[in-house]
Order: sequence, then C-alpha cells, then structure tokens
Amino acid sequence: MITDVLDNEAPAEVFAGLDEIDWIAMEHAYGPAGDVPGLLRGLVSADPAVREVALDGMYGAVHHQGDVYECTVAAVPFLVRVAACPGLPGRADVLRLLASIGGAERSSPPADRDRMRYGQAASAVGGAAEALLPLLADSDVEVREAVGAALLARRSEVAEVAAAVQRRLAAEAVPAVAAALVATIGTFARRSAEIDLSGVRTALAEPGPPKVRLAALAALARSGTETLSAERLALAVELLTAQHAAPEPVPEPAPFETLPGAPPTLAGELRKRKALHRSGLPEDLEPYGPSPVRELSWAFGDQVGDRARLLTGLAGAAGRQCRLDAQNAANDLVRGWRGDYHELAARVGENALDEHPLLAGNAVTALAGFGVLAAPAAGALSQALDAMPREAERSNPLSGQPGWLIKTSRPRGSGPARVSVDLNPILPVLAELRDVRALPALRWVLEQEQLPTGIGSAIGSFGELAADLVPLIRRRIRDFPGEAEALAGALGEMGAAAAEAVPEMAALLSDGKIRETVPALGKIGPRAAAAVPALRSLLDEPDRESSIGAAVALWRITGDADVVLPAIARHLDGGEYAITAAAEALGVLGQAATSYRARLRTMLAQADDESDPYRWVRYQLATALWRIDGDADAAAAVLVTLWRTNRVLMPALARSLAELGPAARPAASLARAELDSVRRHTVQGVVEYFDVYNGFVTADESLLADCRTILANTS
Repeated sequence: MITDVLDNEAPAEVFAGLDEIDWIAMEHAYGPAGDVPGLLRGLVSADPAVREVALDGMYGAVHHQGDVYECTVAAVPFLVRVAACPGLPGRADVLRLLASIGGAERSSPPADRDRMRYGQAASAVGGAAEALLPLLADSDVEVREAVGAALLARRSEVAEVAAAVQRRLAAEAVPAVAAALVATIGTFARRSAEIDLSGVRTALAEPGPPKVRLAALAALARSGTETLSAERLALAVELLTAQHAAPEPVPEPAPFETLPGAPPTLAGELRKRKALHRSGLPEDLEPYGPSPVRELSWAFGDQVGDRARLLTGLAGAAGRQCRLDAQNAANDLVRGWRGDYHELAARVGENALDEHPLLAGNAVTALAGFGVLAAPAAGALSQALDAMPREAERSNPLSGQPGWLIKTSRPRGSGPARVSVDLNPILPVLAELRDVRALPALRWVLEQEQLPTGIGSAIGSFGELAADLVPLIRRRIRDFPGEAEALAGALGEMGAAAAEAVPEMAALLSDGKIRETVPALGKIGPRAAAAVPALRSLLDEPDRESSIGAAVALWRITGDADVVLPAIARHLDGGEYAITAAAEALGVLGQAATSYRARLRTMLAQADDESDPYRWVRYQLATALWRIDGDADAAAAVLVTLWRTNRVLMPALARSLAELGPAARPAASLARAELDSVRRHTVQGVVEYFDVYNGFVTADESLLADCRTILANTS
C-alpha cells in the first residue's frame, strides 16, 4: 500500500480537507474511491517509486483511459495545490495529469451522456488558471514546460492567460520550455482569433534554436495564419535538419525499482521498455519521443501535397532520427489524407534496406499502414527480404538482424524466458500487394515446426496464386492445430483450386474450428461436396455464426435453397446483429429467397435509429431486397439516405451502389463530393489524432474506386 511508505513533507495546507471528503461513497474505474487520498499523497513522495505507483493509480483508476468520475473532479483542487506548491517533487507529472483531466487538448466536446462530468472537470482545471500562472516562472524547468498544457483547460476569457504566456515567452531561455509556451499560444489562437501572435511570429523570424522556431511555425499553421509555401517548406526542411543534426541532450532519469510489494505499473513498464529499446542499438534512436517532424506535418492539415513533399525529403535525410520521424509522420499522413504518395512510399521503402534494425523495421511498419499504396516500395521490400537470414533470434524486439521468421525471447519473472515466433512484417505487406516474390519465404515459413500467427492471412491474400502451397497446407493443418483454422481460411481464398484439401477442412468442423473453415468451404463451391454432411449438422446450431455460415456455404456448394432457408430465416427474429447476418445471407441466395421478400420489406420499413443505431440492418435489408427482386431504384433510395448518416458504412454503401449501375444516379453528387475530399472517409472535423487499422487505407482506396465507378455508370 502507498500509505505504508509515504515519505513527504508537503505543507499541511496542500492536503487540508482531504480526509473530510467521503471518498468511499464515490467510485472510480475499479470500484470505491477510498484509495484516492493515498494516491494524492503518493504523488509528492520523496521516493520516485512511490510517485510512479501513485501516478499510475491516478491514470489507471481515477482518470482511467481519459474518463472523468466524481472522484476525478473532487481530486482537482488538491492536484492544483500540489502543482502550485514550490519545492514538491513530481509537480510536472501532476500538471500533465491536470491537463488531461481538464481536456486541455480536446478539440470537440464529449458525448452528451458524458458532457456534464467532463464539463465540471474542465471548469475545475480551467478555473485554476490564476493559481497556475505563477508557475510560468517556476525554478523547476520541467514545471515551466508542463504548465502551458494545463492552462489550455481554460476555455473562456483566455486573452489574459495567453498574454501572460506570451510575456513569459519573451523572457524564457530554455528552448524546450519556450517551444512549449509557443505551442500553448498557438492552441489558444486556434480557438480564438483575438489572441495576439506577435510573440510567436517573432520567435519564428529571429535566429534562435530550431526547436523554438519549429514550434512557432507549427503554432502559426494550427492557428490558420500560415501556409506551407515554397519558402516556408524550405525553412521547415532547414530547421528540421538542423534540429536532428544537433538535438538537445536529454538527461537520463536515475534508475529505480518499482515499489516492493506493489504490482507492476504501466508507467514503470514503459520506463523499463524504453530503456531496453535504447540498449544495444548501433545508433541511439528514439522511436517514441516527441517528434518535431510529426508536429509540423500535423499542423499543416489538409495541405497534403506540401506535406508529402516535406516528408519525402526528410525520409531521405542524412540523419537516421530525422528519417525515422518522417516515417512516423508519413504513416499518419497516408492513413488520414488522400493524395499522391508514390515518391514518399518509394523513399520509405529505401529505408527498409538500412542496416539499423529500428529504422528499417519502422519503415516496414509505416508501409504496412500504406496498404495498397505501398506498391512503389515493393522492390525494396523484396530486396530486404532476400538479403536477410531465414531465421533470427532476438532478446530485444528492436535489436539484432531480422529474418523471415523471428524468434523473440521475453523475460517471464523468475522462470524461463517466453519465446514467441513472429512472421517478418515485410511478408504481410508484400502479401497485401499480391507480390509473388514473397511466396518462397512463405513456403519456407510454412515448413517450419512452429508456425507464426498471421501466416494464414498472408497466404490467403494471394488467392489462386498460392495454389502450389495446397499440399503443404493440408499437411500443416493435420500436424499444427494452432493455425489450422487460419490456414483453412487461406484455402478458401484459393477457391476451387483448393478442392483437394476439403477432407482436412471438413475434419476441422468436428473439432469446433468453424469460424473460418465454414465460409472457406463455401468459397470452394461445388467441389467441396464431401463436406456437405458436416455442414448440414451445423444448420441447427443456436449461434448465428455457425448456422448462417453453414447455410450460405451449403447454398454455394449444392444450390439447394429449401435446405438452407429455414436455418437463415429463424435469425430474422433475433437482435440487430442476427438480422444483419440473416439479411446478408438471404441476399446471397438472391431470387431463391423470394418467399421472404415481403417480410424483408416490412422489416426495412419498421427499422429506425433505436433498433438499428449503426444502420447496418437497413443496409443489408435494402441490398438483400435488390438482389432478390432486382428493384435497383428502391435500393438506391435507401442507400443514399444511409450514406449521409454513417461514414463508417460508406465503403459498403459505395460498393453496392457501384453494382446498381445507372440506378445509382441519386448518389452521383455524393460520390463526387467524396472524391473531392482530401480526408479519408472517417477523418473529419478538427484532426489532432485518429486511430485506424492497417487495412483502412486499402478500404478507403476501394471506396474511391467505387465512387469513380458510380460516376462512370451514371454519367
């Protein structure tokens, strides 16, 4: 317990009233909040291990994943007092915690159900600005650097606060602090056109540390007062190159062990992992720290062409850290914005050949996010694959040379190290591009005793191009059950070319390996007839995935609608997800499901936002009806309405509308507007951060192709 080892000399007034609050009556992420007083006191302990545990508890429970609870709001006054008390340790961490609680960087309000509590937190932190302003001149450099972010929680009457920050900027001598102050002023200016930016412009114009001038350029860009002109582009490259050529020394914190008897903390694990990542590398690169390249790229938002040119140049810079930062920023750019990335992809691909494993591996990670747009890098990736050994062992995921198959030893307490086997990340990238140069490596990996996760999906990406692997896959399904179902999925992507593997696939069904095996058998079609008895036994299964999947597979194999329709139709009485799956299946049957047309029409007419909040039910009902009765005009009317209400659904809508031919004319203006947008389809509003899966870019590029088809069909 933290309370057992507290060792601090915080003045009594800092925690005055703390024990008078009924914390147990409140809750945080893990139950009653009775531990909050101990956590708050632990934040200022003289022991860094105690502070780490306390900070981890605040982020992990009291402010869990950014959530705000009653106890979170109640803790704010004490956090403010801690931050404002000179000499206490850990105040910079407390200021960063206050900034997060107050939503200082939040560009849009939270959902209605959360707005009141979040508003209370923002008001509590923002209302403390007067108490925090003196920290702009604090003797602790880390405190001065952190206070600006906390001040951003102030959302009204900000001119005076911004002016105070600007006055401090004129006197600040430490580049890191000055850059943080510039960023604070820039954020205030983005929110209010009345903020004076003269100090920021001066910081950009005058000779000074590149870090500060870069922060000024980014701040002006975020405020909307600066564009990435040719002159500014050249200046940005100059400053970024200079910044990476002579980075500021970052003092290493004194090492310490996590508090004895306490469970491992996330903060502690990250601290140790960072130290591990930095050990044993041929050049000291920082993959996770603040990146001026990334900040500047984000700041220029929708200026996609200029951002791409900036990052293309920096990805080929002399310094490896600059190249690594450019690759991370390129990943952000490509996943969030549409554009011509041919040269950028090729340049990042060249870095995959670098001898530094962190830079080369980071290049591959970035290209994985490019999806189909990674094609210009395929040659370099193939070359890197050919040059590496077939198998590599690592004690550190970021050190040592990679191989086609990577074995990584990870410590596991006092016992033996855990060895994981991973597929080289180049292989999935080339597989998504259907580049057959990856097939020899995949064959070799498939022959090894232990198979890595992902081998099935990588092979499946090639479809019939990987048909020569079928005999080997049959054997591996029999002797390596861990990846058997994924390998069955790969066979399904080969279609009828995988028919000889049907006996092994049918045997998987009796072992309960249904999810990927059932649809794979359906994709093989009539040549999977040997699996019909096993599939029929699944029709009466209670879960929709088994019964509907088996029904669709049987239809594709036998064409017998009378056998499969009852199994599908019973799920029309289920919930949202059951109806969605059943409607999609009836659409696969097409005219053979005509007897359910009237029911589907009634269900479509009755569907509303309460029963179908994400609109997938209405989408599947509308497309099923079109496939059953051929009424393309009726389907188009529904799909166009849905287009305007759910951008996540847009790729599916565009795909169906592209199939409707001239009947999709009402969607032409929507398709044209989407093609004119520089943002990926779910990246809207003020963009500061987004999290998308690697296949997202490929899905968005398919959406654009479908939009072009819609316009061609309706012109």
